[in-house]
Amino acid sequence: MGGLAETERARSAAEGINEADIDRAVNDVRYGTKASGRFFLIRTSMTQIEAIQAEIESLSSEDFVRLREWIAQRDWQNWDRQIERDSAAGKLDYLREEVQAAKQQGELRGL
Repeated sequence: MGGLAETERARSAAEGINEADIDRAVNDVRYGTKASGRFFLIRTSMTQIEAIQAEIESLSSEDFVRLREWIAQRDWQNWDRQIERDSAAGKLDYLREEVQAAKQQGELRGL
């Protein structure tokens, strides 16, 4: 173990969680048994990411391409929603003003 695991062990020790409790919680998460308390919640999100990464590593080339395309599409959809929210909130008004000023000064070029 190293890195994050060692940092978590040090922080847990400082909070009065003993080594046996740490090992029990780590094994509970690793093997899918139920652990209780804050320690389980901290480890769960990290292990979910690690589990997803492991699943991705095991995908066939074709499935990996499909996943990559799905993630890219989802990312674009999130971006579109953010642009719509920003526009509705007036956060992009300055762009419209810049375009109008450039048009009035004859500085716009066609695509």
